[in-house]
Amino acid sequence: MLHINILLNIIKKDFLHFFRNKTIMIVIFLPVLAALFFVVIADVTLEDYYKLGYVLEDSQQEFKPALETDISMNWQHYHDSTEAFRDLQENLDGVLLIDGDKFTAHLNLENPTEILLIERYLEKAVQDHLNYISPYRLTIINQQEVSTTSSIIPIWLTVTIAMIGIIIISGDLAEEKENRSLNSIHISPVSTPLFLSGKILSGSLLSLLTGIIIFTFAWLNNFAYFSPAVLFQSFFLILSGSIIYNIIGVIIGLQADSQAAARSLGTLVYFPVIMPALIYNFSNMLPVLARFTPTYYLLESFNRIILKKQIDLVNWHYTLYILFFALILTPVLMVIYKGVYK
Repeated sequence: MLHINILLNIIKKDFLHFFRNKTIMIVIFLPVLAALFFVVIADVTLEDYYKLGYVLEDSQQEFKPALETDISMNWQHYHDSTEAFRDLQENLDGVLLIDGDKFTAHLNLENPTEILLIERYLEKAVQDHLNYISPYRLTIINQQEVSTTSSIIPIWLTVTIAMIGIIIISGDLAEEKENRSLNSIHISPVSTPLFLSGKILSGSLLSLLTGIIIFTFAWLNNFAYFSPAVLFQSFFLILSGSIIYNIIGVIIGLQADSQAAARSLGTLVYFPVIMPALIYNFSNMLPVLARFTPTYYLLESFNRIILKKQIDLVNWHYTLYILFFALILTPVLMVIYKGVYK
């Protein structure tokens, strides 16, 4: 019971510190910053050439939109929708079904930015086809059944959890070290494992709070529906995934001499930890490199749980991989703490 009270006091002190130095405001706006960061990454990976098919009866007007765009569009005419959908599975990025003033586009794209780009292009293409004067109805269907907006949620969560641990926790701990409050804790009866566990748990609860904010925001704006099973495994993954980043943050905070130094060092560590997992499709080597980072398994698990609704043992295996990284760094954390406070 004494240990639980000590943990609760450490967590209470940390959360009061979070609110006092406006850290909680950073947490609230982190999802927005993460979304902007994701868009930048996604824009880099955009293709500049797309193959689209359209199904149009011979009796109807030919579909040849004369639009000037920064990307190349190769249109292929089909008389049979069956043939068009077969090619959609193999080499087409989308198929447009035309029935009078009704247009239905079936896309086969993974990148949310690409989906938005093609949607805007198709709207203009249909308007150009109808000379901007006839009413029409355009329906967009993504064959991979991934919502453009909900597909950003995994990247929101991953980037935010990593940022809380590596940058925010490291800075707050370095500030305590800088103002000598850690010295008083060190000479108190609180054991080293208990104190470090409290700091790590504080960061995990802060990550969980951020996750609740992200899921609530997505639900209120009708971005996606989350079943209880999805929420349970997602929140467990948030708590598990945040442990490794919080350990990294505590290590950085102990090594830094000031809060400013911790923020700078945290930024240098942050990008190598998360970037391989975010851009692993750039080359053949990056997927191999990404698998040596916990971010890869965290992001893949969120994609499986939130986007594909795959609640299975693979996600638990990925969670164990993440906890394995934490297990490796725990002795390092203990050695560094003992080195700072001998």
